[in-house]
Amino acid sequence: MKQTRRKKPNEAGHDMPPHEAKDLMFKEVPSAALAMSLGDNPEGVQVQDFPTNLTVLKSRLVDRLCLVKAPQPYLMHIEQQSRSDTHMSERMFVYRGLILNLQLQHKELLGLPVRQYVLYTGPGRWNLDSRLELEDGTFRYRYFHAEDLDPTPFLNSEKPEGVIFSVLCRAGTEPHVLRQVLQRLSALPHQQRSDILARLSVWCHVRNSIPLLKSEMAHMEITFDIENNPFLREALEEKVAEKVAEKVAQQVAEKVAQKAEHLRHDTIATIVTAMQARFKKDVPADLRERLEKSAQEELHDVIVRMATAATAEEALDILPPAGSASIAPR
Repeated sequence: MKQTRRKKPNEAGHDMPPHEAKDLMFKEVPSAALAMSLGDNPEGVQVQDFPTNLTVLKSRLVDRLCLVKAPQPYLMHIEQQSRSDTHMSERMFVYRGLILNLQLQHKELLGLPVRQYVLYTGPGRWNLDSRLELEDGTFRYRYFHAEDLDPTPFLNSEKPEGVIFSVLCRAGTEPHVLRQVLQRLSALPHQQRSDILARLSVWCHVRNSIPLLKSEMAHMEITFDIENNPFLREALEEKVAEKVAEKVAQQVAEKVAQKAEHLRHDTIATIVTAMQARFKKDVPADLRERLEKSAQEELHDVIVRMATAATAEEALDILPPAGSASIAPR
């Protein structure tokens, strides 16, 4: 079955958003290495890739679909995620149906088991619940974090795109792993090596190991200008932008909270002044304390009740006792 041609990222992969470039870089990771790492298959197992464009009513692209020709053959479907997705389980369920449709079109595939994987290659940890509760049962698939994978199948890969993927795997930030990767890349022609080093810097950025990469490159006298890698610069700028957005959101939240507190303070002062003017000596001694323990909605209700209340206590009847715990926001 002929694999459909895919557009590859350019030399540094910087003509597209970072997550899209990472998706395309993942396409170059050899399926055989993935099958060995994810499926516990023996070295040398044959893997046949299939087109990833699964079409029924509309186009649906999967990240990887291949036939693993193990002693007990199976179809392997992998979705590589560089960010979390709250609807991942629903997506995997849809993909399962599309894969079944593919099996119906190719009788030699019908009846083969389907193993579905989500492989997370993003920063931090993603606590994905790899199941979907249905009315008549539970749909399940497998979830792996790249950091938990054995790097050996990738380090032994014949393709440099597979070799550099090992820095995302278990012990990928250890100097000896990165050293093995650079040793493999050092034999490449200059132009190809520059392209692969640009991609390697992207994966190292995900694992926060750029300083280690620079150190090992200097030690091995490998020349490559990481700082001027346009894609990596874009990724760093995106990360800075995210931090700025988080800081702005925090500042906005703090200002909203400050305004809310100022409003409470002004409301309490207004109630105290109005009650002293209307009820004079009948105003309870613990008035301010009770008001301080009240929510803004309750303060508003006190103002409304003051218009018709015969006594201060009647207006304050909805408030908690002075000795109770505060429910007002702080």
